[in-house]
Amino acid sequence: MQETDMRGEKMTGRKPPFDAASFANLGAPRLVYIKPILLPDGRRNFAIHAANGTPLGIAEDYASAIQELRSRELEPVSLH
Repeated sequence: MQETDMRGEKMTGRKPPFDAASFANLGAPRLVYIKPILLPDGRRNFAIHAANGTPLGIAEDYASAIQELRSRELEPVSLH
């Protein structure tokens, strides 16, 4: 049985270009992720994480998260 990738193309059996730790740090230290979260009281806030998943902070709204990150010369990326 041939294994295929997500595009349906035949896999070559080659080793991935990154190991798990290298992939987790891809884009670090400038790349940060913003993810919506629901607080226990029902409010929606936005969690901010480093490229490797380290929590950095929480913002009350998406726009203020973007503004703060860009003021620190960080590149925000959304996770849905």
